[in-house]
Amino acid sequence: DEPVTGLDIVSREVILEVVAEERVAGRIVVMTTHSLDEAATCDVVVLLATEVVADGPPEDVIVDANLAR
Repeated sequence: DEPVTGLDIVSREVILEVVAEERVAGRIVVMTTHSLDEAATCDVVVLLATEVVADGPPEDVIVDANLAR
């Protein structure tokens, strides 16, 4: 749950490197975030607002129409 929220820059980079290594190793990484920048780096995004608003690749999900909902 929001693995890098509140961390200093160095710690944030360490955590994100570990996440990247897990992905490269073929493992599934699930994380929650309120940061659209972090979400944009993911393979699949699920946008929630009490219910699923949209899911799929970040470029299809993180768009104004979905964010407005």
